[in-house]
Amino acid sequence: MFKGVRLKAIVRGVLMRQSMALSVLVQVLFTSQRLNLWVSRTLPLLYSTL
Repeated sequence: MFKGVRLKAIVRGVLMRQSMALSVLVQVLFTSQRLNLWVSRTLPLLYSTL
């Protein structure tokens, strides 16, 4: 019985860690997408001024 409880706790910890990593990954992807959008908008302007 104790073993099962420990297993549940371990599984819960792993799931929590995975969901945290997933949210961080989503944030990073979102930021990089915005950065790419910004770069694709500003680079033509920079080239046109040159």
